[in-house]
Amino acid sequence: MTLHNKINKNLRVAVCGLGKTGISVIKFILENKLPWKIEAYDSKEVVDVYQFDNYINVSFEGFDDSNVLKCDLIIVSPGININRGVFLEAKKNNIDIIGDIELFSYFTDKPVIAITGSNGKSTVTQLTGDVLKAASLKVGIGGNIGIPALSLLDHDYELYVLELSSYQLETIENLKTKISVFLNLSEDHIERYASFYEYKMAKQKYLPKANYVFIIKMI
Repeated sequence: MTLHNKINKNLRVAVCGLGKTGISVIKFILENKLPWKIEAYDSKEVVDVYQFDNYINVSFEGFDDSNVLKCDLIIVSPGININRGVFLEAKKNNIDIIGDIELFSYFTDKPVIAITGSNGKSTVTQLTGDVLKAASLKVGIGGNIGIPALSLLDHDYELYVLELSSYQLETIENLKTKISVFLNLSEDHIERYASFYEYKMAKQKYLPKANYVFIIKMI
């Protein structure tokens, strides 16, 4: 069963990582009344999550919790390495692991301009959004910069300009973009990856489903 077919099912969902992105995921699920039972996990106490006390179960004992493996879906924040511990076990058990960008992709049909690169992506994302706003378009700017992507869906935007990190791109499958921009690639952010090749593959994951691709500098 694909995630598309699971959206309206009664799922047990683990939200791992309760920073800005994780909180936006929980808010989105609750505000859209998805029939999901939410379990939230982090390795440290996060005060912001207490606003959801009546609706979710919370653990601050880290992510290597056997209960995570009992969930139907795992939604991870970008800072969490999915190639270790409980997440490797989840993959072996065919439990879907997604991020907020993948969830975002199922709830909008508006055009998306996605921008990545080792360097300069925040500047280019902001400038692109500002140019489109100057053309009197209603533009949502966010992702890895500023506002989490799911929070942008609260507004009536005509299109979205998203900065995407390699960590966010690791967990996408469904995202279709109008334009994908690949700025550059260097070894600045490869500490999470086994090799430069693995890092490059993560960075390129959003290109096949784009209507238009602009590669500025691959190496």
